[in-house]
Amino acid sequence: MKKIAIFIDWENLRKDLENLQKHYGTTNFNYNNHQHISALVNSFIEADEEIYRIFFYTANSKSTSDVLAELKNHRDKTQYNIYIAQVDSRGRTVESKVNNLHTIVKNFTEKIVEEPYFALRLGELKVRGLNSDGSPRLAQKQVDMLFGLDISHVAYMKLADKILIFCKDSDMTPALKVARINGLTTIVANFENSFRITKKLIKHSDLIRTKDFPTLDASV
Repeated sequence: MKKIAIFIDWENLRKDLENLQKHYGTTNFNYNNHQHISALVNSFIEADEEIYRIFFYTANSKSTSDVLAELKNHRDKTQYNIYIAQVDSRGRTVESKVNNLHTIVKNFTEKIVEEPYFALRLGELKVRGLNSDGSPRLAQKQVDMLFGLDISHVAYMKLADKILIFCKDSDMTPALKVARINGLTTIVANFENSFRITKKLIKHSDLIRTKDFPTLDASV
């Protein structure tokens, strides 16, 4: 058996899954369901592979009160309060939708670590001011650094024979180079009809492992 370590950039993968659901239409797959994500990741593991660990990288989401606490001046706070008070055609405020999503993401993050082999790595989500409509400009920090450090550690310590990454960001290529130099097989996970993998990432990986987009039973 070959040991395989799996690295998931959740924001990168989530956007890919969101795009795939639009492409395929309604399916039973729910990317906010921790069991569905676990099943998806495990579907990429082959019969001769044994999981070492599944590293899951994300940053905690922010509620509207979290955003307000980070805004520096009264003008921004006023503009943001006007933004979150807006009401859609169904009578829902932006504030209620943002806070509902925050709860869903928080619950998902708490549950994903209960899945076998999953290890959570948390970066930070920073508020970098407001857009012209009053919505916050959010930036995820430290995730790429943690991603690269963990791949390098696994490679240097020979903790696995292979690494499988769920990320199409070409910024990951230095970490892949380290893994390859240390003798690990590097694999990029991919789905049919998903976002393209950059040429740079293809160049510095050994294999592209492509699967069909899942349509899981909703009871999973």
